[in-house]
Amino acid sequence: MIRAPEGTGEPARTSGTLRASDDDRDATIGVLNEAVTVGRLTADEHADRVESALRAQTLGELSVLTTDLASPTARLRVSMPRVVVAVLVVIVAAVTGVLVASQGTSSPIQTTRNQSASPSDGFVAAEPSLAGRFCRGLLASRRSEPSGPSVLGTGPASDPWGTQTIIVPTQPSTRFLQDFAAVRSLENATSVVQMAWQKNGYQYSQLTPQCLTAYDSHFQWQSSADPSAGAGAVSVSYADRHSLLAARSDSGTCWYELNVMGPGDPIMAQDDLPSYGVFFAKSSTGCAADAVPSGADWESADPLPPQLTQS
Repeated sequence: MIRAPEGTGEPARTSGTLRASDDDRDATIGVLNEAVTVGRLTADEHADRVESALRAQTLGELSVLTTDLASPTARLRVSMPRVVVAVLVVIVAAVTGVLVASQGTSSPIQTTRNQSASPSDGFVAAEPSLAGRFCRGLLASRRSEPSGPSVLGTGPASDPWGTQTIIVPTQPSTRFLQDFAAVRSLENATSVVQMAWQKNGYQYSQLTPQCLTAYDSHFQWQSSADPSAGAGAVSVSYADRHSLLAARSDSGTCWYELNVMGPGDPIMAQDDLPSYGVFFAKSSTGCAADAVPSGADWESADPLPPQLTQS
């Protein structure tokens, strides 16, 4: 127990009620990253615990996230208030080693506007205090183990529609298959971006290409100004309540996917969209997320975009 100074009248506090700092949260995430790497946690368990760590307000809330991972000695020492800081330093050193400079930088993803902190239309409110914590934890893990696996394993070629039946031509043309690969890649990449948005406190702030690569390295994430060179190379931009992704098909067609997650986004009026949802467009030029042709013909996907069946 920590004794309050005499005469202050303040109640004694246990170490578990002490407020957690960003360094405390990052140290806990480091332990969780090590645990998922060696198989102590599944990817889903890791993602849930990282999210809880980012939201934790006290050391007690952080401690329960690693109780079944740390050794009994480590848990005992964490419960002793005078060595809390020392133990966290030991954990960080053991898990991450000596931090090295980040391997290169990425151009920022375009973010023109962010969500309102208290929207009046019922849309989920952003949590500004969480902005960047999700990415800091991922990048710390990447620095300590550059060749380690990313958190997700979605991949450009996995099946984004699950058990849905998709009607395709009996003998699809080569062009159809090439364009289908680009559309499927965009569907999967959009899912990754939406999950990252949620774990980042329902906002796009600081979701850089580097952060997305640490989250799912199966894609080649590019800034909004960099044109895609293939189905797995995805150019990304964000604004308000939507993400816009671009990928080039091997047929040479540039495909764009627009995911508008809620009402009130200015892009709905700007592009004359009937509602929020998922829309596709294509062109023969561009292939960068911020280079969508003016007056693009956005079509909703159900589950395939109509433009694909016509290609």
